[in-house]
Amino acid sequence: MPKKYDLVGRTKYKYNDLITVKIPTLGQIRGEGNDDIENRFWKEVNLFIKTPSDMISELDSMGIDFEQLSEYNLFVMLLTGYLEDKNNEFQLFEGLDFRKLQLSADGAGQLVFIDENGAEVFNEIIYIDISNIIATMIGTEKTPKKKFGNDFAKKMRIKQDYKKKAKARKEQDENEGMLGSIILRLCCNANFPYNFETIKNVTIYDVFQSVKQIDKDLSVTDIMQSRLVGADLNKLPRESLSRYV
Repeated sequence: MPKKYDLVGRTKYKYNDLITVKIPTLGQIRGEGNDDIENRFWKEVNLFIKTPSDMISELDSMGIDFEQLSEYNLFVMLLTGYLEDKNNEFQLFEGLDFRKLQLSADGAGQLVFIDENGAEVFNEIIYIDISNIIATMIGTEKTPKKKFGNDFAKKMRIKQDYKKKAKARKEQDENEGMLGSIILRLCCNANFPYNFETIKNVTIYDVFQSVKQIDKDLSVTDIMQSRLVGADLNKLPRESLSRYV
């Protein structure tokens, strides 16, 4: 099970001397009338949290078996390609110049990213930790590895993924409009103490946790009210009655 990270009220998380993950506010992510800033944020996030099971058809189109590719090797592929475009910017890390990173191999022959001084910035262990921190920051978990019992089931899943991705491209980007909907929902909720202006100063992690906390509180309230019509609360697990996420 991935380590849990407490990011409440934090604007950054120092992982080691080379890596400090910034936890941006909604204002920093969304900018003022420029979707390019938010799009860059999600592209950078996806570099770290996408797993082979998220990219079944994309990998298949490159002749790569998603079941055989590790999360880390996918990250190496994605980051290497991302670095080739000099116009791509990085906003999730403090003081780390990604343009100076180079792909190398450690003493065991494992692929690593090193900086201009030869220091190891990303290896498989570091990547796993950082990807979990970033996934936590946006209130999600990485997609677990999918395995299929036979070739027919696997081929059908690949075919379904092609159709799913084609439909998504026609409709809208995967993350498009998500933050706007969350902002509207929170600011129109009496239990949320921020308005459309002040919410810009709330970090992305605190926003997603606020949604979970409000939903949890409403769920417990509904359960407690059900007691009035004869529901036996003793049969419920204790965590279902806790008001904390």
